[in-house]
Amino acid sequence: MTVLVVVAAARTGWIFYERHEAGRAEAEQAERNRREEARKVTEMLGNGHVKILNLSLEPPVIRIGGEAELCYGVSNATAVTIDPVGTVDAAYARCMKVKPRKETTYVLTAKDAGGNTETAQLTLKVY
Repeated sequence: MTVLVVVAAARTGWIFYERHEAGRAEAEQAERNRREEARKVTEMLGNGHVKILNLSLEPPVIRIGGEAELCYGVSNATAVTIDPVGTVDAAYARCMKVKPRKETTYVLTAKDAGGNTETAQLTLKVY
């Protein structure tokens, strides 16, 4: 009888140990996934340096007198300009209406506190 109790206790102990190890491995994997996701977000947002996240026009072609939506996004910027619009807010996502009378190239320039600069450009066709 004693042997049977010892075997049952050992089996129960082994089951609890396996469940504990499986839970620990699952928690470690979840932590690795969380760290990787955080690394990707940090990299996407410029990792402390200025980064242009987006510059787009919708629609990219308009008729004379029509308007388009110019959207941009920057991270880690202290100064942002869009030529020919002028100085704009540093924002992760911002849109504005534009109504040029002729084909216009928009040049986004973003600067950070360290003096680093990034630029992007696109052209709105007008017919």
